[in-house]
Amino acid sequence: MLTSHPASSDAAKTDGLWRYIAYYGMSEIAQRATRLVTTVLIARLLLPVDLGIAASAITCFELIRSIANAGIGQAVIRSSDATMAGTCITAWRLMWIICASLTIVQTVAGAAIASVTGHPELFPMIAVLSGVYLMMPVALIQTYLVQRCSNHATIAKIATIQAVADNVLTIALALLGLGAWSIVLPKLLTCPIWMIGIRRAHPWRACTNAAPEPFFQLLQFSLPVIGSEIITAARLQLDKIMVGATLGVEALGIYYFVFNAGIGLTLSLTSALSNTLYPYFALSAKSPGELLQRLDRSLVHKALPISALVLLQAALAPIYVPLLFGAKWNSSAWLVAIMSASAATKLFSDASAQALRAVGSTGIELKGSLLIAFFSLAGLALGLCIDLPSAVVAFSFASGLSQLLFSLMARQWIVTADKGSGLLRTTGISA
Repeated sequence: MLTSHPASSDAAKTDGLWRYIAYYGMSEIAQRATRLVTTVLIARLLLPVDLGIAASAITCFELIRSIANAGIGQAVIRSSDATMAGTCITAWRLMWIICASLTIVQTVAGAAIASVTGHPELFPMIAVLSGVYLMMPVALIQTYLVQRCSNHATIAKIATIQAVADNVLTIALALLGLGAWSIVLPKLLTCPIWMIGIRRAHPWRACTNAAPEPFFQLLQFSLPVIGSEIITAARLQLDKIMVGATLGVEALGIYYFVFNAGIGLTLSLTSALSNTLYPYFALSAKSPGELLQRLDRSLVHKALPISALVLLQAALAPIYVPLLFGAKWNSSAWLVAIMSASAATKLFSDASAQALRAVGSTGIELKGSLLIAFFSLAGLALGLCIDLPSAVVAFSFASGLSQLLFSLMARQWIVTADKGSGLLRTTGISA
């Protein structure tokens, strides 16, 4: 059975969490600065149809990539010292099987999408992006071990270098007139930065004396997490497919801009906070009472302040959109504001999902992900029956509300588990 590794004092771990947020804060400033310049130039250099084609290729890639490492990494992070070597061997074998399969799946999917949409240029773009999967297994185990050791400064540094390189390459290729390729190609070209950086940060070789963990035992924990990640990716990517299929590629390009100028700028921050909270929560996996305390502290002292910044960004959207992106996007400023505001509750749902993973309730997380995806995409579908602005409003409202509802449900589940274990403690913070 996978168990959490030994914990040091809670105060020390909280300090470490704050140190990581400081590391990532500096990292995010660098990433946001280059991403802002990139978004501004792309909006000015490319036509909506170019953005729509790039969005279609990246959407396919992101949907399939969600299968690649979800759940398996969490199993490595929460493994005990005694089982870690065997868990790593099994995880490494699974990663090669999964990633090799996904390379084939995405190539076939690219051919189908190019045929259905009538845009043959999509096939080479999607096929090129599948090359990322062949690099991933080379460094994924090292990535999990870096996270397990809470080496957050290294994670932040590598993420910054890769993101800045991606943005700089995008600008350079766009200036060279590569159109949609300027957005797609850097995703592949910057992957070696992550691969080399992680391998140097934490060298790893399979221990020949260790007995591999049974595949079934690892998959029992990982499969619901993989399902949840697929559903989350579907919610964040299928909206673009629905918009493109209903309103056309040009409307998809406008929606892609609204998404990137709004929620896209906050997704990296919410993802990083979630990945940081999981090792922190995993230290309390055996005690729902202690986990509940850590969840409440994280929601109040970390998720809430960041959510406030997200809402501030939403309030400023009518000012910065026309100034930064040009007059042709002026009419979309209020849609950017609405999309930005919907991301405020994502911090709470992501933190709650990590707590459920830490306590082993991955099935509950999967149900919550289904709930969020259903309401979000249903709202989008209703809005698309009218027009693009209605679709953005309906999607944003349904997404934000369902994320908040899931966060409340997840916390209540942990409270119930705590009472059932006889370990109920006072958290000091009410939901």
